[in-house]
Amino acid sequence: MIVGFDDFMDAGRFAQAMTLQDSPLVKEVSTYAALIPKAYFNRHKSYLKDSQSVVLLMVAPMMLDAMTLFIKHHKGDLRYSADIASDEELKRLPRVYELAWNYTTLGALKVDPTTTYLQIRYPSIEHLEKIISMLGDELPMHIEMTRQDSLVTLSGLPLVRYTSEAQLEETIAIHERNVCNVFNPHRYMLEERGMKRTDQKQLDFKR
Repeated sequence: MIVGFDDFMDAGRFAQAMTLQDSPLVKEVSTYAALIPKAYFNRHKSYLKDSQSVVLLMVAPMMLDAMTLFIKHHKGDLRYSADIASDEELKRLPRVYELAWNYTTLGALKVDPTTTYLQIRYPSIEHLEKIISMLGDELPMHIEMTRQDSLVTLSGLPLVRYTSEAQLEETIAIHERNVCNVFNPHRYMLEERGMKRTDQKQLDFKR
């Protein structure tokens, strides 16, 4: 499913609320600022509105009715649902998981090779909203919602409209000043902003 929202934060709140639910069987919940689907979801463009941010969902077939009701409750705009697509559409369109995670970044790189990305954990939806208010379109936002032990994590893979090393470092610094964890894919040293704590065994293995 692809669900549209006129405001990115509405999309984010819907996605978080969806991920917090115990009963729906979902495999993918992710959000994208309007700039991303407009520029990079090329095969789905006829289903999208240029100004809308979107949420991508993978939903178990038996949960479709419940999900449709949940979307309506959150005033979402259901733009595409594979269960009602024709055979021709299903052959032509990639599955939504081929738009998610770093497929988004790869799609952007095909269009604009100067694009890059960051890996960020946003502690809360409020932290995410603050960063968006500061960086706006300079950082087209992409969030993957994950859930572990009943806790929802906002895993950010925002695109970066790269102009210089200084700009990239300042973007990282803004996140760190606002207690957002940056797992910097532009570093090759294990000690520099890695995803996990670095111990001596890791360093010895790399050496």
